[in-house]
Amino acid sequence: MIEFALTLVSLVIWLYLLGFRGQFWLSDQILDDSTTDIKDFPPICAVIPARNEAELLPVTLKSLLSQNYPGSFQIILVDDGSTDNTANVAKNIAQELNKTEQLQVISGKPLPPSWTGKLWAMQQGIEYASNLQPSSKYLLLTDADIVHDANNLHRLVAQAESESLDLVSLMVRLRCESFWEKLLIPAFIFFFKKLYPFRWVNNPQKLTAAAAGGCILIRQESLTRIGGIQVVRNALIDDCALAKAVKLGNSGNNRQVATNNLANSQLKNEQHSLQNDAFSVANLEANISNNTLDNSNFSQVVNKNLDISTENQQCFSNNLTNFQEENEQNFLPNQQSLISNENLEYSGFFQDLNLDDLPNNQQFFPNNLANFQPEKEQQTLQNIQSPIPNPQQGRIWLGLTEKTASLRAYTSLNSIWSMVTRTAFTQLNYSIWLLLGTVFGMTLIYLVPPLGVIWGIITKNELVTITAFLAWLLMSIAYFPTIRFYRLSSLWAFSLPIIAFLYTIMTIDSARCHWQGRGGGWKGRIYPQIE
Repeated sequence: MIEFALTLVSLVIWLYLLGFRGQFWLSDQILDDSTTDIKDFPPICAVIPARNEAELLPVTLKSLLSQNYPGSFQIILVDDGSTDNTANVAKNIAQELNKTEQLQVISGKPLPPSWTGKLWAMQQGIEYASNLQPSSKYLLLTDADIVHDANNLHRLVAQAESESLDLVSLMVRLRCESFWEKLLIPAFIFFFKKLYPFRWVNNPQKLTAAAAGGCILIRQESLTRIGGIQVVRNALIDDCALAKAVKLGNSGNNRQVATNNLANSQLKNEQHSLQNDAFSVANLEANISNNTLDNSNFSQVVNKNLDISTENQQCFSNNLTNFQEENEQNFLPNQQSLISNENLEYSGFFQDLNLDDLPNNQQFFPNNLANFQPEKEQQTLQNIQSPIPNPQQGRIWLGLTEKTASLRAYTSLNSIWSMVTRTAFTQLNYSIWLLLGTVFGMTLIYLVPPLGVIWGIITKNELVTITAFLAWLLMSIAYFPTIRFYRLSSLWAFSLPIIAFLYTIMTIDSARCHWQGRGGGWKGRIYPQIE
């Protein structure tokens, strides 16, 4: 029966999600309030891109200016073409708190091609911060709608310092007051955690990387290492793109190109070394076979070949050094340990040769020479094919917080719809096939269980009814911790199927908007397609 097969597959999927998907549903990755025990308080600079945020700044900016942080803390607000007097409102807030020296308000420059507005504003703020004194060890990248708990910065820095993290990010508490917010906002967090399980994000051994753009603390040197914020300059989902660049060491095309360059450089140097070694050994072999050498002459020839070998070694080392310098800009770590020193091995062969037994070893020497070259070539090939570790990879941490929150209101279905459609199809890489797969998957995972229960009751098929109900029950169990985190009634946990249906329609509409050239719209700007 196809009905039973579908409900059974849905049940198996939920068993997998609960048991083997990084326990994403537990909501247990939370910034610890007690994590504040650090000795040093490094300089911090916050960068806030703000576009028409005059209404929220009296609360959000004030929360940043009132942080309980013992170290140096400066704030840069970049006015991104606002038309509501955002810049003056920010300055007035600083004056009221008598903290005008702590806040710098700069006017954003026109948006250049291949940049999104928020990231371009952040880039200007980061450039401005690089000239401030004292130089900041960390940058706090935050949105203008975020109200920070008074100890939030202290806890973020403590988390980064205590665990030697390159990036710490908080999924701030989203506003959840209206009916539509209660229905859809917790599910937004749930789907995000399922897509990027926080435990996997926080595990250095996992490739999963994600961040929440509303609150990101990043080491200045780590941002510089990956090439700056410009490496994600055209990303609508910029927070996750930044986290991926930090955790994986910006290991996309740059790493592949650098790996290929290393292999080519090794091969060329090995060929050069083998040619010179073969030349010098061939001369020695010819002299031995012609019986023209006595022991003293042989010793001179050996020493001469050792000198050639040493020169080859020095040449190889110089070439390797030049290669490393050329590839430094591609973030490739030094790989000297991967390249064997064949010249030293060759020298060791001569040093082990007993000159007194030369007449008896004339036959041994050519035989050993015949085996010597293939062994070196095989070792060279193994070195080139060896995997290249990337110590440029960073450590990141992503978690929830109950005390730092977003004030952005989503009072209607339309406002949440616009938020989701802005990036949903981007998340699918603008692929029609991924869109079809998503629709099928959402239907199978979220809609089949309640439909199976209804169908089983109508057709009096107990097997289908029980299987579908178990799948729906597991779904509700998985959603319950998120509902509890937002302090909602547990009955909301059973509403996930209808919520998933709405998000599926939003995803389809996101694709429609993209195809009509209206995708990626935000605050008066349209980004039809972001590569």
